[in-house]
Amino acid sequence: MFSAKTPVAAAFPVLLAAFLAAAAASAAGFDLTGRWEAEVLGANVAAEFEQTGKLLKGVLYVPDINGKTNVYHLAGTVVDDQFAALHGSGHLLRGSMPDNNTAQGVFTLKTGEKIPLRFHRCGPPPSP
Repeated sequence: MFSAKTPVAAAFPVLLAAFLAAAAASAAGFDLTGRWEAEVLGANVAAEFEQTGKLLKGVLYVPDINGKTNVYHLAGTVVDDQFAALHGSGHLLRGSMPDNNTAQGVFTLKTGEKIPLRFHRCGPPPSP
């Protein structure tokens, strides 16, 4: 299991509170399901998300300066137009959806470095 010193264990109370808030929230907001793209310092960042109700899971692909791609598997929650998803090592993606084809937020690495992202949907939006 996780010790209290690991980033996952430290973030667990926050994610639990967000999950409980999501369960109590009204069913409003947008659906993040689909493929997304953003640009950071000239590099293309891609993401694929699957939203089931208020639960969110996905993969974030972030290129590094050496030409390799870092892959982050994320899990989290959506409340109205706000979302938060955590990587097992402690990285956190948090943001909002101003409309159904735009998502903006910050990917905060466990080191504290923040990467601002503005995603545009590049896959088909979910069917109603």
